[in-house]
Amino acid sequence: MAFRLCFAVLLTLPLVQSAFSVHQNQNKAGVRFSLYPNVAKEDPPSLKQAVKTAVVGLGDLGVHVSPDAVSSFLVGTEPALFEALRSCFSRACLTADGKPRGVSMQATFSAGEDFSEIDVPARIAEVEDGRDFVKDAYLQPPRIAAQFALYPMGSSTYTGTIEKVHDNAKSYSCWKGDGMRLCAMLDGEGNDVFDVLRESFAIARADSEHVAMTVTLTANKNAWPEEDRSQPPR
Repeated sequence: MAFRLCFAVLLTLPLVQSAFSVHQNQNKAGVRFSLYPNVAKEDPPSLKQAVKTAVVGLGDLGVHVSPDAVSSFLVGTEPALFEALRSCFSRACLTADGKPRGVSMQATFSAGEDFSEIDVPARIAEVEDGRDFVKDAYLQPPRIAAQFALYPMGSSTYTGTIEKVHDNAKSYSCWKGDGMRLCAMLDGEGNDVFDVLRESFAIARADSEHVAMTVTLTANKNAWPEEDRSQPPR
């Protein structure tokens, strides 16, 4: 009897492991992004150093990091990916001495691809009580302008999904409309902009197994008034 029980356990173990692996992969998403800080002559760090400073320690947030000569590729849970991009962007928005720096970011998110072969490190970064993310993730500029587009692949309710995404975004003051070709526009408080992007991705994922989202963000433009630009952290 004991032998039969052990044999049955051995037979079902691969099925349990396979189901766990599928669940883990379903929770994973990926993002490839490029960061473009505007390094002025009076800004001591080089462009390369400014980017390195912005992306340092991302692995501590529980994401796999794979940089190359053009962009960086991250894999992890959806909250961790957005925490990582928020942190990168806020750091890039300030020079070493705390002055606002113009910066742009281009990112492509994907959920539904097979990321099972990519090992995601355990999170070691700690957060303050009552917070979801590390401090840097919340230190966004007073104003971020963004364009984004969602692609719920293989969905029979494609148009309906996009409408739900836009309806949700309209509840935020940073929503500027979907009248532009191939994208929708956000322009407003930085944390609100990132919240809209994250919620939009989640809404689309609920309707479709495979979703892609493209995002372009910019902040601290020279033409903007001073109150719209990053302030030194307190």
